[in-house]
Amino acid sequence: MSSTIQEEELHPQDQPSVETVLLPVVPQSVEPLSEQVGVNKLRKPVRIRGRGKKSSFPLRPPKPVGPRLWLNVGICCTVAVTSLGVLLSVLPVGEGGHPLLFPLFSGRIQSVQARTNNLSQISSQQATATVVMQDGYDAGPGSYAGVPTVVLTNNDGNHFYGGQCTAWASWRYHDATGVWVSWLGNAGDWAAGASAAHWTVSSQPNPNGLSIIVLQPGVQGAGGVGHVAVVERINADGSVYTSNWNWQNNWGITTYWTFKPGPGVSFIWK
Repeated sequence: MSSTIQEEELHPQDQPSVETVLLPVVPQSVEPLSEQVGVNKLRKPVRIRGRGKKSSFPLRPPKPVGPRLWLNVGICCTVAVTSLGVLLSVLPVGEGGHPLLFPLFSGRIQSVQARTNNLSQISSQQATATVVMQDGYDAGPGSYAGVPTVVLTNNDGNHFYGGQCTAWASWRYHDATGVWVSWLGNAGDWAAGASAAHWTVSSQPNPNGLSIIVLQPGVQGAGGVGHVAVVERINADGSVYTSNWNWQNNWGITTYWTFKPGPGVSFIWK
């Protein structure tokens, strides 16, 4: 079987309308924007010049006036009174039931005063100790704060301060001879005291027994009030070998030293 297709002839007015659109030609490579536009073609910055006048815009909020002012004042007063009441309720009470308004400052002041008093007391004790412990000083019996007392046995008749050269000379001479030193005074005064007590006073040591050497202040190393020691033996050259306390600041310690007769030197014995 065969089929026959009849061709119809189309007239121009019967054909569909076709619009033609031209597309832009896209280059193969796109140049940078700076090259397309050009640096010199960019927009220049715009400067806004100031007028040199202070801005009229208020930087701070306006002060409260009228009722607002009195309201703020009232609030501040209320807070202050409340705080003061709380403070008074926790403060300690002093004499008469009155609260101490400044307990911290009061305690601080008392602490400073106590410390000052302690320092003053320590300074006073140090000054007293310096005087009492100087070589040859007669402080008398008793005790002094800051000064160590050296106790000797069989010392009832000794009225000089334990640790001092005078206490040793009196005790040692009594221990050997049974005679106590009866007078008072610093070491440099012992020659005059011995003479008044009818002891022998000589420029040479006792050739037949013990004697006490008396050095005047500054003689052969003696202190400002003199020094005394007990002559234990007489050397062949005429010098004397002595036992001492408080010689060269050896408080209450027995040391031995050699002296020699000469100016400012006396020997006493009973």
